[in-house]
Amino acid sequence: MSRTAASGGAGRARLPASEPSLLRRHCGGSAATLRFNLAIAETKAAELRWKARQDQKGRSARRSDDVRSCEDDFRSPLTVPASAADPLRISDLEKFCEDIVQMISNKARRESADVITNSMGKPELSGTLANAFQVFEGKNFDFTKKVVDKDYNGALRQIVYYSYVQNLGFVYFRFNFKMTSSGWLLAHFAFKDETNELLPKDFIER
Repeated sequence: MSRTAASGGAGRARLPASEPSLLRRHCGGSAATLRFNLAIAETKAAELRWKARQDQKGRSARRSDDVRSCEDDFRSPLTVPASAADPLRISDLEKFCEDIVQMISNKARRESADVITNSMGKPELSGTLANAFQVFEGKNFDFTKKVVDKDYNGALRQIVYYSYVQNLGFVYFRFNFKMTSSGWLLAHFAFKDETNELLPKDFIER
């Protein structure tokens, strides 16, 4: 039996230089060299654990920033749903959409919110929509054009306007209309930004 002596470290044995061990046979070097290499390995492991904790904190902070960015930049479209109240019938859909977008770009945002929500029979949402339009405060609408106008056999129709807003980006306004026996209804309104794609994903009917 070989002699071994307990070291000061917890559970760590001193390796005699005269007696080879499995660790020395696989790793090579003297006992002192092995202890030195083990210390380096423990230090590196501690550094990796510290970096992992910092990376986790960074990811959590970035997720919080992403949420704030979504809220600030309206990454998710603000929508106004149809309701059971009696909405207004709209005779000229093209002019209705053109007037709404023009009102928004001309800073008549409270008025445009009133028109949209009253048309949908949901006037109590006017304040909420007007607040959402505040993202355009102090911004200049550099360019606006209708980019989508799809009619589905005279029963459904979707119109989308695109605007380039300076110091904000590329914004899309979507109007969904549905026909009734007494005329067209504005069933849904939304706006959303999109930088990379020509049209926002899942924003229009294909």
